[in-house]
Amino acid sequence: MVTAADSGPSLRPGRARRKLGELFGVDPRGLAAFRVALALLLLADLANRARDLSAHYTDAGVLPRDALVQKFAHAWHVSIHLMSGSASVQAALFVLAAGFAVALLVGWRTRVATVASWALLVSLHGRNPMVLQGGDVLLRMLLFWSLFLPLGSCFSLDRLRGRAAHPLDRPVLSVASAALLLQVALVYAFGVALKTDPVWREQGTAVHYALSVDQFTTDLGRLLLGHPKLMRLLSFGTFHLEAWGPWLAFVPVLTAPLRTTVVLLFVGLHAGFGLCMELGLFPLISMAGWIPFLPREFWDGVERRLRRAPRAARPEVASSGPAVARIAGGALAGFFLAYVVLWNLEGLDTVRRGEVLPSRFAWVGHLLRIDQRWDMFAPSPLTDDGWYVVPGRLADGSRVDVLRGGRPLSWNKPESVSATYPNQRWRKYMMNLWLSWNQQHRPYYAEWLCRSWNQGRPRRQRLQSLDVYFMREDTLPDLLEASARQVHLVRQRCRDPRLARRR
Repeated sequence: MVTAADSGPSLRPGRARRKLGELFGVDPRGLAAFRVALALLLLADLANRARDLSAHYTDAGVLPRDALVQKFAHAWHVSIHLMSGSASVQAALFVLAAGFAVALLVGWRTRVATVASWALLVSLHGRNPMVLQGGDVLLRMLLFWSLFLPLGSCFSLDRLRGRAAHPLDRPVLSVASAALLLQVALVYAFGVALKTDPVWREQGTAVHYALSVDQFTTDLGRLLLGHPKLMRLLSFGTFHLEAWGPWLAFVPVLTAPLRTTVVLLFVGLHAGFGLCMELGLFPLISMAGWIPFLPREFWDGVERRLRRAPRAARPEVASSGPAVARIAGGALAGFFLAYVVLWNLEGLDTVRRGEVLPSRFAWVGHLLRIDQRWDMFAPSPLTDDGWYVVPGRLADGSRVDVLRGGRPLSWNKPESVSATYPNQRWRKYMMNLWLSWNQQHRPYYAEWLCRSWNQGRPRRQRLQSLDVYFMREDTLPDLLEASARQVHLVRQRCRDPRLARRR
């Protein structure tokens, strides 16, 4: 009896399966690099958030639990971070998440570490949606698909201890491996579908508008604004790379060189984004999403450069683990892949709510936080830009600029608006605070400013009241800028810290 394994290269099913492995499989070495990248990103994210642990995640901060529950009472978001509003409990949860991220990094009890890291990340995101951005959604989704993949199959403590069963010379091919790759492609496919404004498709001015958003733009971005022809080239280049690039990675001929080229192009694209705009970890998270696309030939080349013996035999494709577990995991991953595609289709501006994905099934996406919408700079980049000014009156009668450490009050535009934010989390929070549907959050922010300023200060230097203004500066058509105008957001009388209600 001749089996598929013995039939040689002439058997069509064998060649087809190898091609599927090439298109939808992930090299174990790539999966290991992806695991390390995810773990490092989780640790970096926790370190960044920990700087504002009290401000963003406690009841003494800008979003107390009662305010959060009141606004999102209709949602299915679950967060164990809501069990306490104290800084000590939040710090303990941060330390726990960091511990699981380290376990993921070294590949110890990898499956448990992956599940725990995903669950704690979902919980953390649910605690303060006001500081989230697109990179958080992508990181959450990359971790979600990792739940179904053998991340510890290579370069891990699990491998050394004999707890990883997948062969090192065979790509990981499953519904989950395909879902992980397709998820990355969906980010760009639906991002392009939502970029419907003529500034992307006809005028080529989208990058100029994006770099005119002073809340994001770095010194390099401002420098590029002086070159309109280059801006036009970058606009069309970005749009077409996002439109066609991901699908080139699934071309069944010349797959390895095409994939390597596509990965390098997107790494360069996101590096450019990171150099020109303050986007936090988003560019690095996006780069990490492309690691699983790197073909076997790439990793063989890395091994040769490291003077390790490359694989001589052409690998066959196989799966690891018990058959029942593989089938169940594949079925579940397939269901969620279909759900995610439908969710993205439902989010298109041309689709009415409930047409593609009935509303009664939306709770699945919200509960597992696989809800997503890739509308960064879509349908067009922001045109309502500006900066914040917070004048405050002290007990001694003097007026100060609360946001700038008590300097004399100035309404002039800062030399670098993006530099006025401590980090990307605060930038996102303040940009969300400006939106009209978040106006109920403004008194909590103003109250937090009062408490933060008055804590430990002499009585005569304490704030008596403050006002929060947004200096709105629109970018007009033909790339003109309007004069900035004051928009009053909230007025707050500051209470004596000894009489303030303890949360």
